Amino acid sequence: MTTTTTTITLAALQADRLLVTELDVESRDLLHTRAPATLGAGKPLAQERLDPSKFPVLTLPNEIVSLIFEHCAPIYPQTADLALGIHAPVPLTHVCSKWRHIALSTSALWRTLSINLSYPFHTSTRRPPTAARVETWLARAPCQPLSIDIVDDFEDLPPEVYEAVISHRDRWEYFSLQILESPPDDIFNGTMPLLRRLSLERDFRSINSIAFSDAPLLREVTLSNVSPSSIQLPWSQLTQLYLSSLFPEEGIQILSRTTNLVRCELYLVGNGIPDIPPEIQLPQLETLIVDCASPGLGRPTPGYLATCIVPALKYLQSPEGYFRAAHTSSIDVLSSFISRSGCKLQQLHLKDYHSLPPKIWLDYRTAFPSITKISLNETFV
Repeated sequence: MTTTTTTITLAALQADRLLVTELDVESRDLLHTRAPATLGAGKPLAQERLDPSKFPVLTLPNEIVSLIFEHCAPIYPQTADLALGIHAPVPLTHVCSKWRHIALSTSALWRTLSINLSYPFHTSTRRPPTAARVETWLARAPCQPLSIDIVDDFEDLPPEVYEAVISHRDRWEYFSLQILESPPDDIFNGTMPLLRRLSLERDFRSINSIAFSDAPLLREVTLSNVSPSSIQLPWSQLTQLYLSSLFPEEGIQILSRTTNLVRCELYLVGNGIPDIPPEIQLPQLETLIVDCASPGLGRPTPGYLATCIVPALKYLQSPEGYFRAAHTSSIDVLSSFISRSGCKLQQLHLKDYHSLPPKIWLDYRTAFPSITKISLNETFV
């Protein structure tokens, strides 16, 4: 039965090929004697039967093609570039009319958006997008949560583009903004019921005030060059926090408010000695990374972390000097810190801006036998 069916199919395809060839010849011969509309009347139907044999992928159901397209896109919430790029869905719409229809109907392809005007990619072929283009892109993902990433190193992004992005603020789930100048005043003035992760980087210190009054799902925040006095976040509901270019006293202010953190990274500048409260309770904190943003921008502050109570801490990374105190060795201060918190520290990474003698490495290993992995200046002991 299979052999017979295959023979019939091949014979039918051969017949269609002959028909298409004959109609092409007839069309050329009669071009000057017959109206163009009547030439090759049977060709479209025969060609339609032949196309799937040339391109078997066209025989796949639209739902299967749509799933394949989704696997071509970056894994959410990674963003696809608005410009034509290897991970953008736009090239899928240029293959054929069927693929264009499927791609435009697959909303998952359009729920991420990257507007990248950064050096060295800002060229004459990579101009700022228009508001209409941004609106068209985001409108193809109705009712979908959005992941949006904006980078502008040249202050070229028109205000109307921001307005197009802001108009979908109620669907932001992941939002990242890296710009030179302050964003529009009203960019965050509204309900953001889906927002889970927020990243603000570059020069935001000139901002008078940013308030997130309604972001009930916000859990992860990255801030760089943002003063705590210029931004009002629901600190107590955050579980992950990354702060860069922060003064020591600002870091202390924030830590005292983020009582539900699970992971925290602080990169400090300056060498001021802040007013450290007697205790900072961080009962859920499992990972704590504290360092200087750059060795040339300041020195570690002695005793900076000594008053933190972190009973769930498993991983600690810090300059060794952050645990030094007057007339007390860093090992004794760290031992007191671990004992007072009652934490079961599993990994400890300490570093200094000067070479530590080998004896120091052995002293730490001897003092903390229960810690699985200890490293000093990248040297594990």
